[in-house]
Amino acid sequence: TTKTEALSENIRYHYGNLDLNSLTSAEGLNLPETIRGYLSLNGLTSAEGLNLPETIRGGLALNGLTSAEGLNLPETIRGSLALNGLTSAEGLNLPKTIEGYLNLRGLISAEGLNLPETIGGDLILRSLTSAEGLNLPEAIGGYLNLRSLTSAEGLNLTGIIKKEVDLGHLNSDEKQEIRVNYPHFKIE
Repeated sequence: TTKTEALSENIRYHYGNLDLNSLTSAEGLNLPETIRGYLSLNGLTSAEGLNLPETIRGGLALNGLTSAEGLNLPETIRGSLALNGLTSAEGLNLPKTIEGYLNLRGLISAEGLNLPETIGGDLILRSLTSAEGLNLPEAIGGYLNLRSLTSAEGLNLTGIIKKEVDLGHLNSDEKQEIRVNYPHFKIE
């Protein structure tokens, strides 16, 4: 289907990407039930009235959202999820499965954050300054970005992380302690 056809009512399946970054409101938006491609809605600052597809077999970008209020994400995203504008996890219900990366780089607190058990790609939490309340997934298929942590207190890295852990702002003593406690991870 074309972009125009994909946004008409009662479309069940769209093959291809949908770049809808120019939209600033979800009012009157009719999305297909399934999208096999990337859905980009970065112009939305609110999830009010947004009815997302049941299945996204690509990625979903909602980087303009500043609040998760009213956001109902699909149970499964077979690609990546980008919610860079969120600073709080309040009201955020993440999918059970994310097969690509999860980018929450704007979050400044892990309070109320419930991550999926597994993330197939990278997990980007680069604005967190504290690990307090952070419960990491059992498996991360890419790297873990926690570059703004100012303390390792409460950080638990017992899961499987396929690539490196970026702890850029921790002092060298804390990084060394983590290297000793978790020798199987590459700590940056």
